[in-house]
Amino acid sequence: SCERITGYRAEEFIDNPELLDQIILPEDRNIWFDHRHETTEEPKRGEIQFRIRRKDGEIRWIEHACQGVRNGRDNFLGIRASNRDITKRKQSEESLIESQQEARLLTGKLLKAQESERALLARELHDDITQRLAILNIEVDELEMKHPSLPRSLKEKLRKIGNDLGSLSSDVHMISRQLHPSILYDLG
Repeated sequence: SCERITGYRAEEFIDNPELLDQIILPEDRNIWFDHRHETTEEPKRGEIQFRIRRKDGEIRWIEHACQGVRNGRDNFLGIRASNRDITKRKQSEESLIESQQEARLLTGKLLKAQESERALLARELHDDITQRLAILNIEVDELEMKHPSLPRSLKEKLRKIGNDLGSLSSDVHMISRQLHPSILYDLG
C-alpha cells in the first residue's frame, strides 16, 4: 500500500527516514511538522490531512492518523500510524464547492435578471399605463365640462368613470411601486 499511495517502496522510506518530509508539498509541511511535534512531545491520538507529490509527480491527498503506544507500565514505545489516500474524496469536495459557487453566481444572475424585468415592468406601468389612464380621466372631465346640458344620470356616470379611472391609476401606480420599490433603486 505504501508504493500504491506514494509510488515509493517501503524500503525507500526505511533507507531515507526524511523521504516523507520531502514528498509533502511545501505549503502543507507546517501542518505535518506541527502535528509531528505535538504527537512526539505528548504522545496522543491525532489526525491531519496533507498533500504529497508521488514519485511520478502526481499530487495526492493523505489522511494521517496516529496514536502513541505504551506498554503495561505506561512506558512510551513509539507511535502507531496509518495513512490513507483521500484524493477522490477531496476532489469531490472541491467539485462540490465549485458547484455551490456556480449555483450562487447563477442565483445572483437570476435575481438580477428578475429585478431588471420587474424594474422594466414597473417603469412601463408607471410611465405608460398610468399616464394613459390620467389622460382618459382628463378627457372624461372635459367631456362633462364641454357638455353641461347632459342629463344628470349621464353626468353622474361620467363622474363615476372618472373616479374609477383615478382609482385604477392609483392602483396601477401602487403595483408599479410594489414591483420595484424605490428603496431597491436607492440602496440596491
